[in-house]
Amino acid sequence: MAMRLFLNINGYDVQASLKKRYNLVMQIARKTKKEESIGKWLKGHSR
Repeated sequence: MAMRLFLNINGYDVQASLKKRYNLVMQIARKTKKEESIGKWLKGHSR
């Protein structure tokens, strides 16, 4: 996933369960998650 690679390059990693990551990816694929929501989700689940 490009998003995770981008985070890793910048010293971050996603800190969420497989189920939560899967749900995020599926929402993005179905286009049911807005860009703002994705950003907020990443801020809350990245370290």
